[in-house]
Formats: sequence, C-alpha cells, structure tokens
Amino acid sequence: AALLSSVESSVIVALIERLQPRKVFEFGTYLGGGTQLFAKVKGVEVFTLDNERRVDLSSVSNIRQLLGDSLTFDFSPFQGQMDFIFVDGGHAYPVVKSDTENALRLLKPGGMIVWHDYSPEFPGVKTYLEELATKNKLLRVEATTLAILQPSNSPLT
Repeated sequence: AALLSSVESSVIVALIERLQPRKVFEFGTYLGGGTQLFAKVKGVEVFTLDNERRVDLSSVSNIRQLLGDSLTFDFSPFQGQMDFIFVDGGHAYPVVKSDTENALRLLKPGGMIVWHDYSPEFPGVKTYLEELATKNKLLRVEATTLAILQPSNSPLT
C-alpha cells in the first residue's frame, strides 16, 4: 500500500468538500491518513475497515474502526447508506473486485466511489478498474493514482 500523496489528499479534500457526505466508508485504514481527512468534514460519520489495527483512531469521535477481512465481512448493516466510499484495501485482483462489488452495494444513489493505487505498480487494481471502465464511466485523476466512479443510478447494469 502506498500512502496518499499531497496531490491525492488535495483531490480527496476537494471531492468531499463538494459532495459534503454524511457517511463515508473506507476499505483499508492502513495508517489512518485518509480516514482522518474524511473525519474533518463537518457532520460526517466515517466507517473504516481493516484486517489489522495498525493505528488507534478511537479518540476521534466520528470515526468507527471496524476490524475484519473485507472478503468475509458482513456489510449488510451499511447497505445503501454511504455517500462516499474510498477503496484502498487489498491490492490483489480478487480483493479489489470483491471490495468494489461491496462498495457498489453500500453506495447511496448519487454517491461516489474513489479508488487509490490505480497504477502499473498495482496490477490487480489496474486490471480490475480497466475492466470496470468498459461498463462504467471511470475518471482517472491526472498526476495521481486515483480513479473515481459516480454511478448514474443502478450499479453494474
């Protein structure tokens, strides 16, 4: 996993300032850099899932740290509730595919999904997102490894 660059952080801040999400879901807490960016939005609740706890964010009142493997985690309580989803968990193709399919189920109409590490350095992420882009409008952000999907209404149709 690569940390967010300053350009990537700026892009994410701009997106969430524009979207003003109430609920954010993050796949892959890692060191909590992205998590803390999302938590700065006024009135937002951030759910972040990771398979190990590398950082303790319990002092931040609007962050809910979830521990578990995204391949087996029960996402049903969060279905259709998320305004903004950040996918930055496992980088292997099956994990990115599973995380994305779960993200689409969690997304509210009009919500947005952003992926990190869309680059040749992470072939699982790159390959999966290029397949997804054949059916959905994906936006690649220049000078970053971010990709954005804002589905029109029903995902994966």
